[in-house]
Amino acid sequence: MRVFYSFLVVLAASSLLAMGTNHITITKAEIANTPTKQNHTWIAFTSYRDGRGAIYVMAPDGSDVHRLTDTSDNDFPVWSPDGKKITFESLRAGYSQIYVMNADGTNQVNVSKNHYYEDSPSWTLDSKHIVFESSKDAYAAESPQFYVMDADGSNRLQIARDLPIGAAGPVLSPDSKQIVFVSQYGGWEIYVMDLNNKNVRKLVDGQFGPAWSPDSLLIASYGNLTLTSQAVFVTNVRTGENQYLTDDSISASSPSWSPDGKHIVFTAEQGQSHRAQIYVMNLDGSQQINISNNAFFDNHPSWSHVPVTIANFPIELTLVPTVVPTATEPCHCNENDPQQRTLFAQVTVIIGTVTALAKETTRPPTFHTRDQLDATQTAIRGTLVVQRTSAFATLTATAKGTGQP
Repeated sequence: MRVFYSFLVVLAASSLLAMGTNHITITKAEIANTPTKQNHTWIAFTSYRDGRGAIYVMAPDGSDVHRLTDTSDNDFPVWSPDGKKITFESLRAGYSQIYVMNADGTNQVNVSKNHYYEDSPSWTLDSKHIVFESSKDAYAAESPQFYVMDADGSNRLQIARDLPIGAAGPVLSPDSKQIVFVSQYGGWEIYVMDLNNKNVRKLVDGQFGPAWSPDSLLIASYGNLTLTSQAVFVTNVRTGENQYLTDDSISASSPSWSPDGKHIVFTAEQGQSHRAQIYVMNLDGSQQINISNNAFFDNHPSWSHVPVTIANFPIELTLVPTVVPTATEPCHCNENDPQQRTLFAQVTVIIGTVTALAKETTRPPTFHTRDQLDATQTAIRGTLVVQRTSAFATLTATAKGTGQP
């Protein structure tokens, strides 16, 4: 118990210190015209543009896009308030675990380090602790339980008990006084409670994915607007007044706030595309701008609290560049679908690499230029043509009864 109250004192002190933090302010015009530079706020997000869930970052105008993870099944990035770390969920261990990495993608560490399902991480204001949910003791409590731990995974402490059945997704308020969470029992509901596990009250029905405004006065969330679309809503925590910001022209979800509280970044799909994109809009729902602006699937944005200077992105330097088939290499896919064309090209590279290994030839090194990759693909293409020709001849001979399988 002493440890818990010490933790509360740390949170209160960090809240007072953070009131002096300088945040970048982005106007309506600047959202679409922010120049590309390294020292700016960043939006972390999940993207499937490489065929698997990876964490990326980009500037608030959609420029300066960089990849941070090089494994599959990473999702739900969340910036630390000081801008130095990003926590996220990953299935790389075979089940959901919480990871922490540096802002440039280096030093990715599993801070869960157990065999429970753990997710929904959020930071305390001093960037030293993480609030999260864990399946530990979930069976007895009929739902996951809420915990806090140090940013390195040590000193785990349960912070909430006797919650509504189905409680999940805890998010600590910026002033470190309240936790918002959802309940899935009998339908989606959003609840708010004090950090000391008191004054649990239902805030709104039919919505989920809550995100606190920087001043801890409003909560953005999303829920069904029509039978076929979702909308982003904003709720006054004190009064419960609830207003939707997006209409049924898009299906919106996963809101996150700008540092100044004047804009919201969110995910949206238009029509039946089923390709989520990242948008930014004003707090009143106006000026909705697609900052992803691509043909892939981007989701779950998180806006950094402060400008962050990132000198380089080491993980990105080891990745094979994204390419599309050349004019001489027909794509056995939808030519008008950039995602399919990219995946087809990557599969070609993988087949070529496996073929080279099977023949005990030298494995192609990791290339960083298109010319080098094109040269390798040309060589691989020649090998594949020979193999396919030989296989076809063998099959033809076998069909005619003139050869052996």
